[in-house]
Amino acid sequence: TCIEPARRANIPIRLLNTLDPQAPGTLISCETSRDMVKAVSAKDGISLLTLRRHPHIKSGSPLSDYVIAITQLIAKHNLCVDLLTTMGDSYLIAVEEAPEVAQFAEEAKEWGSVLYQKDMTIVAVVGDMGWDRMGFESRILDAIDDIPIRMISYGSSNYSLVLVVGTVDKKRAMIALSDHLFANINLQSPEIG
Repeated sequence: TCIEPARRANIPIRLLNTLDPQAPGTLISCETSRDMVKAVSAKDGISLLTLRRHPHIKSGSPLSDYVIAITQLIAKHNLCVDLLTTMGDSYLIAVEEAPEVAQFAEEAKEWGSVLYQKDMTIVAVVGDMGWDRMGFESRILDAIDDIPIRMISYGSSNYSLVLVVGTVDKKRAMIALSDHLFANINLQSPEIG
C-alpha cells in the first residue's frame, strides 16, 4: 500500500538497504521479466484452522448450510482471512492471529472438528509463474522438501505460490527458497532479481 500511488502513476521505486548503503538495492517497477521468480516474502502472526464437518451434520443438512454457517461465522468474528481453501466438507483457513480466532474455533465446533494451530507463517513466492508454463511449482517444492508445509495455494493468480509453514521453520524456508530459486541470478543487475 505504501507504493500504490507510485504504481498507479508508473513511477519506479528503488529500495535501498540501510545496513549496506553501497548496495544497489532493488528496483520496483511495472516492467517485468516473463517466466521468472522475482521475490520471496513472509507474513508472521498467522493461525491455521482446519475444519471438518461432523458426520451427523452430513446426513441432516446439505453442504450449502455448512458453507453458509462457516462463512457467517467468519464474518461474525470479523476474521482477517489471508487464505481459504475448501474440499468437500473440509475447510483450511489461514487467518491473522487475534483473540476472535479462538472464539471462532470454539463456535465452529458446533459444525465439525476444529484443529487450531498458532505460530504459523505465510511464505509467498512471487513472479510471473503462469500455470501454463511448467516447472515453477516443482522448483519451489524441491527447495523446501524437508520443511513441513501445512497449506499450499496456487492458481488464483499467475503471480504467486503461497505456502503456510510453522513460524519456527520460516527462516529455513526463506533461505532454502532464496538459495534454490535465485542461485543463477546476476547480482549486478538488481532489477532482474
